[in-house]
Amino acid sequence: YMKANPDKFQVLFLKPPWKTNSNIPNCFSLDSITIEVTKEVKLLGVIIDDKLSFATQISKICKKAGKQMNALKRLSIDLNQSDKMLIFNSFILSNFNYCPIVWHFCGKASILKMEKLQERALRYVLNDNESMYDELLKICEIDTLTLGRIKKMCLEVYKIFINRTPPHMQELITLKETDYDLRNQYCVLPLKTTVRYGLHSFSYYAPHVYNNLSYEYKNAINIKQFKKLIKSWAGPTCSCKICSMTL
Repeated sequence: YMKANPDKFQVLFLKPPWKTNSNIPNCFSLDSITIEVTKEVKLLGVIIDDKLSFATQISKICKKAGKQMNALKRLSIDLNQSDKMLIFNSFILSNFNYCPIVWHFCGKASILKMEKLQERALRYVLNDNESMYDELLKICEIDTLTLGRIKKMCLEVYKIFINRTPPHMQELITLKETDYDLRNQYCVLPLKTTVRYGLHSFSYYAPHVYNNLSYEYKNAINIKQFKKLIKSWAGPTCSCKICSMTL
């Protein structure tokens, strides 16, 4: 049997921002071992805070990507555009592709911070200081970081429907049952009572976006075809409050 290491134990309380800290202890005792309560914990490389703002996680990502972008800037004179694009995809963009669904619902300031960093990197790659951000994305044939994460959510929902995900992921999404033989798949939207801890969650927003996909996407014959179709998807067209707050 593996023996637990008490030095690695972490305690984090998640609470609504209007709740006070008066009832939260500073530490716990377990078999003469004291475990302190913290405001942030690091789990498999992702920093989770007690407000689920992921501000520290985004700052860490942007700091690392910023250093790599500065290195790209120093090398940009000696590299052609295709080489710079390869470095961008391999070193800079990869920072934003580690567990992006977990911290997707970060604050608006964090979202803008990441998009701004990608914009600066693309300007170095294309040596273009005049074009708008949308034009740079179109030239490089890539999405905004936000849209890229939403596409990954849709892919995860599709994989849940074809049983290509672990059981704990399949428990998050429920397929809508009906007496009619409908070829168009729909998810059940769970009942949520809050925005931060309800609507801003994978179990709600992912099926919400997936339900609004057209028949062509949801009935792809395999993952390869779904990835090919979703690549050209322009993003949610829903004008509801939850989509406007996320994009």
